[in-house]
Amino acid sequence: MPYTHGYAAGFDELIAQIIEWATDTTVHGVDAWELMRSEPWPRGTILKTHGWEEGEHFYIGLMPQAIQKGKTYSDWFLQKQVLASRFVWAADGLNLPGQAFDAAGQVITIKTYSSASSNVTYSFSSPPDIFTASAQALFFGVFKQYAEGLDWHEQPGGMDFNEIELQPIYYVSSRNTHTKMKFSPPLFPGTGYPAISMDYSGPIEGYIEYWLTKDAHRLIVVVKNREYWDMAYLGFLEPYQAKTQYAFPAVVIGGTSGAVMGGEDVVLNTGSSITYSTAVSGVRFDYRPSNWALTHGVPMFAGAPADERAALSQVRLMLPDGEWQSFANWVQGATVVNNTNSSGTVTGHSFTRSEPTRAAKIGHFLRPACSDLGGTGHVYRTNKNKLTYQMEPLEFVEDAGSVHNLFGRAWRVYWPSFRVTQYGEIRIDGKLHLMLPNAWEDRRWYIANGRTNLIDPDSLLAQENEIERLSRQMNCLVRLED
Repeated sequence: MPYTHGYAAGFDELIAQIIEWATDTTVHGVDAWELMRSEPWPRGTILKTHGWEEGEHFYIGLMPQAIQKGKTYSDWFLQKQVLASRFVWAADGLNLPGQAFDAAGQVITIKTYSSASSNVTYSFSSPPDIFTASAQALFFGVFKQYAEGLDWHEQPGGMDFNEIELQPIYYVSSRNTHTKMKFSPPLFPGTGYPAISMDYSGPIEGYIEYWLTKDAHRLIVVVKNREYWDMAYLGFLEPYQAKTQYAFPAVVIGGTSGAVMGGEDVVLNTGSSITYSTAVSGVRFDYRPSNWALTHGVPMFAGAPADERAALSQVRLMLPDGEWQSFANWVQGATVVNNTNSSGTVTGHSFTRSEPTRAAKIGHFLRPACSDLGGTGHVYRTNKNKLTYQMEPLEFVEDAGSVHNLFGRAWRVYWPSFRVTQYGEIRIDGKLHLMLPNAWEDRRWYIANGRTNLIDPDSLLAQENEIERLSRQMNCLVRLED
C-alpha cells in the first residue's frame, strides 16, 4: 500500500495534504477516496471511503479547532440557541421546556410577563469552560452515513457521550444569591473524539512533519512536532470474525482524548457566617502536546480518567452491536488531599494527578500491553544493520469475565519489543517503519509530590525505577511499506 511523507504549516494544511493524496486516483486507483466537504468548525472535513463489499461506503472525518481557554467554550455555550437546548430547556439544566428568556453575557433572565420585577435571573459566576488550557486540536471520527445538512459531530453513526460526567460549572439564582447550584456542562462539538494536538500558537518550529499510509478501508496519520509525536488511525480494523458477522468494525485512534480528571474547591453556600469548601472533581480537557496524563499517548498504553465503561480514551471501537466503546489499559484520575491547619481542621483541598493503575471496570483492553511486558526482549540479527524487533499486533479485547473476546487487530500498528534503539524512520527486514515514543522520548507520566505522603527515599527511588521501567515499554511501531 502507498505512503507519503511531507511537511505542513498547521492542521489546515495537513488536512489539505490528506485530501489531495487520499483522493488521488493515480496513486490509489480504485482505492482512492472522495471528498464530500471541507469546511471550518463545526462542519469539518468528511471523506467517503470504501466498505467491505463493492458499492458499500462509509465516511471518515477530520475537524480542527483552536481552543482558547476562557473564551472558545463560553462563546459557544452562551449563544442563545445553545443555552436554550442545553441549559434552560434541558432536563438536567433549569428544566423549563419552551420557556422564553433573554441572555446577556453570563446572565439569563426568565420572563414572567407579569412585571419586570418578578423576572428570575440566573448567572454564572465565571465564564463557563471545560478546557484547562489553550491549544489546537484535530479531531477524528468515523461515520456510517453522510448528511450534508448536519454538522460534523452530528453525522449518522457518530459517537455519543451522554454518560460522561464533566467537572460541574456553577450558577446562582436571583431568588437565592447565596447558594450555588451545579450543572454538568455539555461537550463542545468535537470534544470526546480522539484527536492529535499542538500548542495554541501553532507548530513549535513553524511546521509539522507528517507521514500518511492508507488502503481502501483505513488511514494512518503520524505527526512530529519537533520532539512531540502523535498518531491517528481512522477506518476498519482487521476483524477476527467473518466480515458478514462484523460488518462495521470502525476504529478511531488519536494521540489523546484530551480528558483529564481535575478538581476544585467550591463554597456552595456563602450566606453563612462560617463557610465550608467542598471538593468537587470531574473530567476536563487538556489538548496541550505536553499533557503528561496517560489519556495522551500511543494506543498500546491508552488511558482513561476514570475506571468505568463509559470513560473516554484515545482509542474507540464500534462494537458489533453498533455501540462506540473506549478501550484502555490504564486509569489515571485525581487524588483529593485535605489541607489542614495546625488544629487539624480541614481548610481546603489539593488535587493531584493519581498514580496510574490497571483498568479493571472499563471491560475493554488492548493486547499485548494489557499486562507487563518487561520480560520481552529484542530478537537480534548478527548483522547490526539488520536489527529485528519482535512485533506484536495491536489487538482489541473484551473482558467478559471468564471469557475474553477478541474483536480483531489494527492494520499495520504494532507494539515493538524493547529497548528501542532509535525513533523515527527505521528499516526492519528491509521495510520502512516508523518507531514512535509515547508522545515524546523519556516520557514521564507520574510525579511523586509533597501531597502524596511518600517521603521514604528508598520508596521514592523504587517508584522512579518502576516508572522508568514501564516507560521503556511504551512505544509504537507503524509499518509504511508492504
